Parts: sequence; structure tokens; C-alpha cells
Amino acid sequence: MKRTNLLLIASLLALAACESKTVSDKAFYLTEENMPPVQTIETELVELPDLDECINANYYVYHDSILIIAPRNDAFPWKLYAMNLNRGEIFAHYLHKGNGPGEVNYCYTKFQKNLLTAHDPYKDNLFFFNLDSLAAYGQAYKPQTMQTDVYVDYSDFLTDTSLLICNTFYLEGEGIPENATVPELLVTNAKGKTGFKVPDGIYSAINYSHTKVATNIKKDRVFLGYLYKPQFTVLNTKLDTLKIVLGPDKPQKIKYEISYGNMNRRSQAKNYVQSMLSTDECIFATMDTIQPQNPPVPQNPNDIPKWLDESHKLIVKLHLEIYKFDWDGNLIARYRQKTGNRIVYIAGYSEPTNTLYVMIDDESGEWKLAKIKL
Repeated sequence: MKRTNLLLIASLLALAACESKTVSDKAFYLTEENMPPVQTIETELVELPDLDECINANYYVYHDSILIIAPRNDAFPWKLYAMNLNRGEIFAHYLHKGNGPGEVNYCYTKFQKNLLTAHDPYKDNLFFFNLDSLAAYGQAYKPQTMQTDVYVDYSDFLTDTSLLICNTFYLEGEGIPENATVPELLVTNAKGKTGFKVPDGIYSAINYSHTKVATNIKKDRVFLGYLYKPQFTVLNTKLDTLKIVLGPDKPQKIKYEISYGNMNRRSQAKNYVQSMLSTDECIFATMDTIQPQNPPVPQNPNDIPKWLDESHKLIVKLHLEIYKFDWDGNLIARYRQKTGNRIVYIAGYSEPTNTLYVMIDDESGEWKLAKIKL
């Protein structure tokens, strides 16, 4: 019996060693020595028409000419507007506020390749806008819709009819336990029903939450970027891990509390991947390289507005880098913005003009659309 137990233990240790070696063989560590040299970039503000819909909105730019406006102000009746950027004319509007069919209470938006996704978290409704078709047919275009049976945080198409979903989830305690049993990658079928959950193991890193996801069906690739961990993961569409890109920093310990979505978040760690945008040939990711040392939180509530203003000024003065990867996880370019206008997220990329569109945040706290000639 004792000999049997020893053999079993030896087998398990050998299996663990093989698995560790397999993961290690797939890991690539970014260092200053093997990363591309930093290219300095400057932002140029994009002039927008003086329209109410353009006030306090999120923007996405497609082909240098189509502007998607997603107002953050609930005063507007529609949640999405499509504008011809060259003529300054709105030619379509979608997602009326309300509780009826096709209406939304609220929506989050995401842009990848030529697809804009709008998600109503209160109804778990998803709307998919093909911007080529939207530009061709205008208001006559009807978006594809899906209602999922799970909460959706970040998603992209895994096949022509199924979605890969990464959901935010926080674990109580400090750091991520080795035996975490909460899978974060979910796959839906064409009707939005969750039919497959990714097993644990090396995927436990996804529990670091706020995992950005981009897929490329033609290249058989899935690309993951993490907010709380300096890591990117490349998979195929069968969700087999092909490559793990680590660094350039070492991850810091994080404190979590259990929560779904964006509710009740509490963490202590450096932020890394702020946003991602993919094209047919590459992925852009905004990367925090320096974290601000905020002044101590004041004890007097009357001093909090001043403290918030000072903290915000520190954030916008720090630089942020943009990493450009190919779909095999190779870092092919690295850009660094000049200080003074903090990039909030990547709003679009035009390959013909090699122009990147971003939302920036200045010291006044106002978000503005800008472009960068790469």
C-alpha cells in the first residue's frame, strides 16, 4: 500500500512538472532589451461639429470617415448616433431609451475591426453593428441582436455565430488562490445560451478580472489582455494556449472582494491594459507604465474635491504606452505619448492612413477625440 502511494505521488509530481514545463515553454518575457524602441507620439484634436449629441459622449472612428457617437448624458433619446465625419452630418441613430423591444435602459459599447458592440447590462441584450453595412445603408440597416443567459463584461465573436465572453469576477482575500474554481471564459451559441466553460488550470490567471478580449476567426486566434496583470495570452479558437507574453513588470498582489460586474470593487494593485482594439492584422493595447502616487485621502470631507482635482492632474501628466502586437503575440511596435493629455481608450485605427484615434483626458477633466499619425 505504501509503495502504491509513493508511485501515485511520484506520478502526480511528474505530471505537475510536465504541465509546468509546458506552460513555461509557452511563456515569453518582455524586457527593455527585447522590446522595440519607444516611438514618441503626439495627439491632434479632431474637430467635431457643434451638435448637442457630441457633448459628453464616447466616440469610435471607422475608416477616417464614420463617427459613432455614444452619449454619456441620459438627456438624449438615442444611445447611438452615426455621423459622416467629413460632412459633419448624422445619418442614422439607434437604440432608443426605454423598456420596449429593441430599446435599452443603458448600454456599454466596444469596437473591434469593423464591428461595434452595444450591450445593455440590465437586459443582457447585445447589438452588433457592422460598420461597413451601416455606412452603406444608413438608417435602413438593422443590427444583429442576441440575448445572453449570463452577464457579459468583455466579449468578441469566437465563430460566426458564437461569442467568447470574459466576465469580471473578484475573489475575496489577497492574491489569487491556486485552487481558484471560477472559470472566466464562457462560450455562447447562436441564441446566446452558454454551452461551454473553459476549464481551470492555467486559465486561473483570467480571474485577475477585467480581461480584454479580441478574436480573429480567419487567423484562428484569440488575444487576451489583463488590467491587473502584466500579461497577454494568445489562444486558438479551440481555446488552446499558444503563447503567454509576460512583463515587462512583475505582477503585484491584489486584494479582492466577491462581486459580479463592476459593483463593489476594491483592489490594491497597478493597472496595466486599459483598452484594446484589434484589426485584421494587429492588436493595439494601451499600457500603464507608471502609476501616480496620489496624495493621502483627506480626513475632512470638505477637502475631498480639491484632493480629487490634484489626483486627476497627477494622472494626466503621466505617460502611457501603446503596444502593437501581431496575432501571434509578437510585440512589433511601442509608442509613448507626451505628457499632458492622458489616453482614456483607443477609439479606432485607419490602416490606409496609419492613423490611430484615441479619447484623451486633459487637466480640465473633459474627454476629447484626438488622432495620432503613426
